[in-house]
Amino acid sequence: MSDRPNFYLLLDLDPKVDEWLTIEKRLKDKQREWSADRQGNPKKRRIAESSLARIKEIEAVLKNDETRRQEAKEAVRQLQKARQEQTRDLDGAIEVLKTGGGRCTAEQLKSLAQRFSGTFAADEIKKRLQAAGLQLEGGPSADRKPRPAKEKIDNVTAGNVRRNLDHLRLKNLYELLELKPQSSPKALCDRADEIYRENQRLGRTDTDASARNELAGLCKSLFQNDREKAKYDNYLAVEAMEALKPDLELAGGDGFLARGEIDALVKRARQLGVSTEDARAYIEDHALSRKWGMQRDGGELPAETLKLCGFCADLAPATAMKCSNCGHLLEPLCPRCGTKTPSTHAACASCGCRTGDAPLVMALLKEGEHLAVEGDTAGALQRFDKALLYWPDWKPAMEARRQVEERRKQRETELSAIEELLRQRKLAAAQSALDRFERGYGPAGLEPLKWQLQEGLARAETAFQEGERRRRSGDGEAALDRFEEALAACADYEPALRASAASPPLPPSVLQVSTLAAGFRLTWKAAGTGRGVAYRVLRKAGGGPQTTADGEALGEVRSTMLDDADAPVGVLWHYAVFSVRGGTACHEPAASGPHLRTAEVEDLEAVAGDREVTLRWKAPPGCRRVEAWRRRGALPERPGDGTAVTVAGNSAHDTGLTSGEAYGYVVVAVFPDPTRPGGEQRTSGRTVLATPVAPPAAVVDLRASRTGKNVLLSWTSVPGATVQIRQASRLPDYAPGLILPVSQADRFGTLVLGATSNGAQVTLAGQGRTFFVPLSVSAGTAVAGRAVEITTLDPVAGLKASRSGPNLVLTWDWPPGTDEVVVAWAHDRHPEDPRTGNGQRVTVTRREYERTGCWLLPHAERKAHYISIFAKAPGDLYAPAAQIVENMGEAACVTYEVVVKKSLLRRRIEGAWLALTCSDHSRSALPPLMMVGKAQSVPMSPRDGELLEEIPAVHLAEGRATLPIPERHWVRHPYVKLFFRDGMDAKQIRLLPAEKERLRLD
Repeated sequence: MSDRPNFYLLLDLDPKVDEWLTIEKRLKDKQREWSADRQGNPKKRRIAESSLARIKEIEAVLKNDETRRQEAKEAVRQLQKARQEQTRDLDGAIEVLKTGGGRCTAEQLKSLAQRFSGTFAADEIKKRLQAAGLQLEGGPSADRKPRPAKEKIDNVTAGNVRRNLDHLRLKNLYELLELKPQSSPKALCDRADEIYRENQRLGRTDTDASARNELAGLCKSLFQNDREKAKYDNYLAVEAMEALKPDLELAGGDGFLARGEIDALVKRARQLGVSTEDARAYIEDHALSRKWGMQRDGGELPAETLKLCGFCADLAPATAMKCSNCGHLLEPLCPRCGTKTPSTHAACASCGCRTGDAPLVMALLKEGEHLAVEGDTAGALQRFDKALLYWPDWKPAMEARRQVEERRKQRETELSAIEELLRQRKLAAAQSALDRFERGYGPAGLEPLKWQLQEGLARAETAFQEGERRRRSGDGEAALDRFEEALAACADYEPALRASAASPPLPPSVLQVSTLAAGFRLTWKAAGTGRGVAYRVLRKAGGGPQTTADGEALGEVRSTMLDDADAPVGVLWHYAVFSVRGGTACHEPAASGPHLRTAEVEDLEAVAGDREVTLRWKAPPGCRRVEAWRRRGALPERPGDGTAVTVAGNSAHDTGLTSGEAYGYVVVAVFPDPTRPGGEQRTSGRTVLATPVAPPAAVVDLRASRTGKNVLLSWTSVPGATVQIRQASRLPDYAPGLILPVSQADRFGTLVLGATSNGAQVTLAGQGRTFFVPLSVSAGTAVAGRAVEITTLDPVAGLKASRSGPNLVLTWDWPPGTDEVVVAWAHDRHPEDPRTGNGQRVTVTRREYERTGCWLLPHAERKAHYISIFAKAPGDLYAPAAQIVENMGEAACVTYEVVVKKSLLRRRIEGAWLALTCSDHSRSALPPLMMVGKAQSVPMSPRDGELLEEIPAVHLAEGRATLPIPERHWVRHPYVKLFFRDGMDAKQIRLLPAEKERLRLD
């Protein structure tokens, strides 16, 4: 590169530009510029002609990825070198100025800025002069011009705004909206809408309402975005500075503005909401127009170092953390990224969060908390939701909302418990619970419940008093009727409970228990009196119930019959029936037991093999054992019919059978007989028919490929069997090779219709994951094969990885319908599973990604990163992985050169090869390569020359290898270069060719 200019610098390109399309556009622009310069002065003409002659070379170097990166690196080096030289020259000039009294005039500063304009900005030169101890002095230069005015709202709009604000006696639109100048356009427009809607709702038509409505409409226009808002803010700044003009004229009355006067004016301006920059610009421009002198001794003004509170606009010392006036933090943490951000700023400089909405959001939070304390749950939730609209996922608002929501749910739960007590007519307990509820949550909405309680308790009291009157008159039965009426109104009315307990009812008699198809039927004779008597039925294992709380309650009925259809199998049950009146039970119940409910075995299946049959089942609880009998050619008619089969646990293996012949089996459960000590009783048994046969081979090579919604399945056909394909959304728990009866094939999903002996086609109906299981079927026996999985979720596209300092940056295109991905990475190979396996994993939402336009892994290790990204859908569904490799600048380097062996006398080529050396001695092989040659120059790409040889793999020995150059190419003496067959391999390994002369076969 020493014999030519650097192409990045020649094209005035930033070395960071690494896209050929951008470079190509810049090259075309420069080509037109050089063509025009050929008609200019001799110096420009020479540069233009030299540059135009290099067009092809520039294209060749900058179009190739490898040489482009080398050119950019060299450009950075030359720029750094030039800056170092310019820095030395500037330091020398500063030393000269220091010998002249330690001052630098405005003209001298202007001269330095022009001299070093290509390297240093004027502000940077000022800072270096001040750091060297030089004093900047002099008024504005004669040729200094006022700064261009910032864009403001037009005069007509400004007049309308000021006229209506003056009518309402308001300073600005922010005071009208009751928001701060740093508020976001959205918050300002939302508040303007609220003002307009409130006036419309109240029907106000007076002059004040008209002014407010007109200003609200102007706000919608002036605050529609940040740019329009900035115009209004610029207008306010000028308006505020115009108000300070009398003080400015007073300070400059002597034709000179001292530093202290400037500082006092800037401080006043900041208190009026004008930025330091705008205030100083206005003062300097005004001084220039009046031809005043200004003290320019450099450094920040004291007023510039003060901190401005974004909540109350009060100034505080630079070291202050909180505002002494309102107590808010002057630099609170950004609610999104945690960066310290001045409270006057509209947004966080790090992540863009609208921190300027802090006063509004804080006010909404406090208002919501106040409403929550007062019990207005709906209003509190509305305030928290509005706060989260401006600051999504803000933890204080989310936590406050969660607490209010939990309190609301707790209130609903307690209220439901009270309503349940009312439904059970437990009015005394409901009264106590309602009193506690009212103390905790207030009386709002409780009037209907209170009326229901009072009405029920009054009816109970009236009935009880009538019962007491009847009892005193000697009419005991009528008294019991009134006590029962009182308990019907209030089930826990204590006086009526005590009165009823003193007169328990007579017991029922002759309890009989008969067996049903499912459970038992209980019948009994009624008690001696039928006045208001109910019957409470209980069961108990191992012994009879003695009280109404001793055992499992089956129900309370008025009739004399009850069915127990849910009695568990295999348990010795005892039953008792109590007569109950007014909550009081008889002393002695009608009893019966023990009784045993039997059941057949469940899930009986017969799996036929070659000359054998295996029976499997689930034994019912409580049975002593299971028996099985076999009968050839037909089903056994009853237990004991046929040949007994040996049973082991919950299965029986019957061998020595004849393949192709049918066998019938009956499987019987044996229980103890509760009516005969030591006796047994058998069930009728379940039967099954099986034909022994050699099971077919399992399908182990099922393949599936998806195109849109269509799935093509293929496999190797199985001799002597048909293949069923079963489709399911969830894969059953099984191992390939499982033998089962074909009647149980439905456990693997629905049957795929239209399958041939070795293929099938399926159209998927919806989104998600689908499993296909092959079953080899022969003579009623099925063998499960190896399943395949298909997912309808598309992978991410356009995956790219790059470095940003010590960080790793990933970008990709999100597939439709995907809002979440799993990013997995490892240093040895690509992760294959999004849930577990090698490497690390993190879940990234679309919202997080779109907030920054990328995903960043901070402080990534300087080693190869094998990255897999899995798109994720709800329900734990993942798409196939998109994969990429980023070496973080630690890619292995392979250097190479052409080596030629010649005879000593004739100087004829006897051998030629490429000698390779790898920097990573632990690497044993290189990916496939292409050897490309070119006669006149070094090839710049795999297509720029002739393909000499394709190398499928290169084996390294201690980091070295040789690649022979085919003899047929020696005669043309080409330049030889290596390229990877797969360009992605260049991410992991860098091919570094030797100098041009050492790449020629000569």
